[in-house]
Amino acid sequence: MVRRVLVIGACGFIGQAAIAAFRREGISVTGFDLAGDHGALGDGIELIAGSIADRVALSEAVRRVEPCAIVSLAAFSQPSTGLAISAETDRDAAFAINVEGLRNVVETGLEHGVPRIVWSSSTVALGRTTGNMNVTFDEDAIARPCNIYGLTKALAEQISIYAHDVMGVDIAAVRPTLVLGPRHPYSGILDPLKRLFAHRPEDGPVELSWGSQAFDIVHVEDVAAAFLGLCLKPEPLSALYHVNGGATNIGEIIDAVRHVRPDLDVRLSRVEAHMVYPLVSADRMVAETGFVPRFSPRDIVVDCVRQADGPNGGANV
Repeated sequence: MVRRVLVIGACGFIGQAAIAAFRREGISVTGFDLAGDHGALGDGIELIAGSIADRVALSEAVRRVEPCAIVSLAAFSQPSTGLAISAETDRDAAFAINVEGLRNVVETGLEHGVPRIVWSSSTVALGRTTGNMNVTFDEDAIARPCNIYGLTKALAEQISIYAHDVMGVDIAAVRPTLVLGPRHPYSGILDPLKRLFAHRPEDGPVELSWGSQAFDIVHVEDVAAAFLGLCLKPEPLSALYHVNGGATNIGEIIDAVRHVRPDLDVRLSRVEAHMVYPLVSADRMVAETGFVPRFSPRDIVVDCVRQADGPNGGANV
């Protein structure tokens, strides 16, 4: 039975959602994070300051907590900047956190006898698609990363798979698709959509540039629920899981926004992306845990738009 969990990257976007999900199940949670707003984690959550790159600090945290599972959501990110952009601008830091940091988690877990480790990779590790967008990639597809962030995640996955297959560690890498939800903090590829979600009819037309390709999205709360499900899974874990809410496109997203704001004037310019990621299958997660996402792609968009009407307005998206 999972009674105590150490969440690494606790103050991040997924980390806060994961902590809330574990607490709803009555599981004791301790956070480990380099920096962040402790108040965002809620009352009664201990937050240990430290970096995943610091093996000594990480080992001390695990020794103190004695967790039944480690959930690692750490990834290198510069303030208010997306993960991919951050990795390109500081490659050394990206490798130190995303690759060596994951190795530290594995080694520390072994050192202290932690029964289970679940950590966040990314479908970006798969690289761009070069074929039919109607074909979905499962977890057995070959990873061909095409940027530094994807490369670091693919390398970390190899460490994780080696630990799982050769060393007998009960560890799983989780690849979420494009994660959306209230309070999304990063700048980057999602900026045009975040502006669309926050825009109101009284502000006039909203200009939007986006391509025609389909892409996968998932709600942050569903990602958190997937991590919870894997921590609670009674059987040993597989080495790799996809988590996905489903495929959508910009036309469907605009329709969902107009469901909430029917008078919104959206002026779309088609600008095809220079890089298109493949659509993925999450059948393994469903088959092994029974997990089904609560939010469909339409539900995700509607939730983001409605949350943008909260006390902080567009800053809440």
